[in-house]
Amino acid sequence: MLSARILTAVVGIPILLAIAYLGGPVLLAGLGLLAVLGMREFYSIAEPAGLKPVRSVGYFAVLGWLGVIYNISLQVVEGFVAYSFMSTSVLVAAAFSVLWRFPRYSLSDLAVTYVGTFYIGGLLGYLLLLRYLSEHGQWFLLTTLFITWAGDTGAYFAGRWWGKHRLADRISPQKTWEGLAGGVALSVLVSMAIGERFGLSHGLGALLGALAALAGAVGDLTESALKRMAGVKDSGRMLPGHGGVLDRFDSLLFTAPLVYYFLRWFIID
Repeated sequence: MLSARILTAVVGIPILLAIAYLGGPVLLAGLGLLAVLGMREFYSIAEPAGLKPVRSVGYFAVLGWLGVIYNISLQVVEGFVAYSFMSTSVLVAAAFSVLWRFPRYSLSDLAVTYVGTFYIGGLLGYLLLLRYLSEHGQWFLLTTLFITWAGDTGAYFAGRWWGKHRLADRISPQKTWEGLAGGVALSVLVSMAIGERFGLSHGLGALLGALAALAGAVGDLTESALKRMAGVKDSGRMLPGHGGVLDRFDSLLFTAPLVYYFLRWFIID
């Protein structure tokens, strides 16, 4: 299992870094693929719980969200208007599907369809916002990836080696306080090292790393809670040693917004 996990990381990380570095349509296409795969897994988690998400609306919506956020990032459209239009369009499309196929879909089906588009498309979109936040956008995005991976890696190995005290027994029995501490420590070190490249002091770098590690842990536990409620072990089997796309990127969905607003508060403004 560990060898498969390492091999997947060795192959996947350079690809992700190249996509992040290139930006533009390449980044948009890469995130679009992740979004569709993530939505597929999210809905596959929801179905064992008795829900029937409107998949066609969900797939259209996550791609629409990324397209809207991409144009907001490039200042092609005004953010509030674009967000309002997109959120309304998704809700109307989902509601229309429910009415058109009544009584196949319930109000709960409509809700999980709508929530999934925000959970996957809306949160992934922060990677686009980071990439075009300023002239340092490449480093902002790469820093987000590195500190998220550092938090996951530190938590994984610290938990394996020293983990004794369970963090959230009812949600994920394998996660420990020692693992969380290891994730925070490694994330802080990486954030301090990389943050210097765009003027982040060591103090702010340490704060960003610690907050990002905690946000990543919340993202990880959130997905674990969803799987626990649905009675499934992994969101998928696409990534050997990691499970599904959501199993690998659940932390990033929460660290990306945190890093974005942190940088907007302390660096940009």
